[in-house]
Amino acid sequence: MTPEEKNRLEREKLKEAYKAELKKRKEFLNSAKQLQTSRKLNDAISKITDALNDDTDEWVEKLNRESAVGEAKMDMFLEQASQTTNEMEKLANEAELAKNSAQDLVSQMKKEMGILDIDIEEDEKKLEEILKEDTDKEKKKDTPPPKKSMGDI
Repeated sequence: MTPEEKNRLEREKLKEAYKAELKKRKEFLNSAKQLQTSRKLNDAISKITDALNDDTDEWVEKLNRESAVGEAKMDMFLEQASQTTNEMEKLANEAELAKNSAQDLVSQMKKEMGILDIDIEEDEKKLEEILKEDTDKEKKKDTPPPKKSMGDI
């Protein structure tokens, strides 16, 4: 081999080595860029999930507080309604007792004055009989007349 051929072969080897080195550097730079973008994406995703988890906890806590307030209001309302119902029943019972005692007092005063008469009781019985007769008549009006059959003609 001549020295020129040796030089040419050495240059080609150097060229090949230089090309291989450039190719490795480009691959290294490309992988560095890919790692950098993937790291940015991972950071962004972790920030989003952290924010999401933080917001979720806040929302859950807020909903728990609101539901607790709603339950407390409902309990207060039910308790107040129960108390009001009990007071209404108590007042109704007291009014009934007052009415009965007033009627007893009126009856007692009539007896003492001699006004109370057996005629009142008889009038009440007659009135009940008249009312009963009226209801019987109304019942008869409400029932349709019997249908005629061939034997009735």
